[in-house]
Amino acid sequence: DKDLFVASFTSMGAHRWSRRVGGAGQDFPQGFAVDPGGNVTVTGWFEGSVDFGGGALSTDGALADIFVASYDHATGAHRWSKRLGGGGEEWGFAVAADANGNVSITGRFNDPMDLGGGTLTSAGLWDVFLASYGPTGAHRWSKRFGGTGGDWSGGLTADGSGNVTVTGNLEGTVDFGGGPLTSAGLGDIFIASYGPTGAYRWARRFGDVAVDYGRGVAADASGNVIVTGACEGTIDLGGGLLSSLGARDIFVASYEPTGAHRWSKRFGGPGAGDWGFGVALGTGGQVALTGQFEGTADFGTGSLTSAGDVDAFLV
Repeated sequence: DKDLFVASFTSMGAHRWSRRVGGAGQDFPQGFAVDPGGNVTVTGWFEGSVDFGGGALSTDGALADIFVASYDHATGAHRWSKRLGGGGEEWGFAVAADANGNVSITGRFNDPMDLGGGTLTSAGLWDVFLASYGPTGAHRWSKRFGGTGGDWSGGLTADGSGNVTVTGNLEGTVDFGGGPLTSAGLGDIFIASYGPTGAYRWARRFGDVAVDYGRGVAADASGNVIVTGACEGTIDLGGGLLSSLGARDIFVASYEPTGAHRWSKRFGGPGAGDWGFGVALGTGGQVALTGQFEGTADFGTGSLTSAGDVDAFLV
């Protein structure tokens, strides 16, 4: 079945190192982060038994478990790795590294599991987890969020002060630490932010009766947050109503360190295949956005047309 790979290249594209990791089952990388020292940490999920470089790790049962694995920036040598999960199915979706080399991960789970700080139990179909580990992989803190529905995390970021912000999709009612938030329909976007020790800072919910998704998030050195994903119908991300042109459109929105709205935009066309997947911030405040679109979409400089079913975009 599927294995995962990690590869590193110089700024000019020359190969530095690469490695393959996997076992007899299916192994999926979902997110990676680079710390200030250049070390690379990867998260995702795996089945069966896999050696990430520090000895074989085996799932707790027949279903998938979370992995976190860290590698040296210069040589790709294994630094540390761990398996996380319970008897159900658990997936790691995203990872972020802060200025001190601490690593945070997020994903979803449905059975009791211990991420290093005691047992966490899902309240419903799927719950979101958020956990932080030190530069050598030691547990710092962990927590879960969710209600009786299916709650997912999509993206995670760390700012210059070590605060971590997660985005995803909530279904029903969820308390991220500041009181219950309830989706307006089948599923809404959430953004939730926590301090370096895991203390609640702020959380927000956005959506209407359709399904809306938070997928990618980034933070700058000042703590401003940029979020992207997909929305259907009409949505107010804090700056007034935005209406999709088709079944699903791309959104990008910016928030202050307090969670207050700064600006928001919508892009897309009449198709249903428009998604914002990833976002990044430059040192001068520039925003880079990537994802996919179907048919035609105008990102501000005129209409672009996909060559087939869906195409990638970069703006």
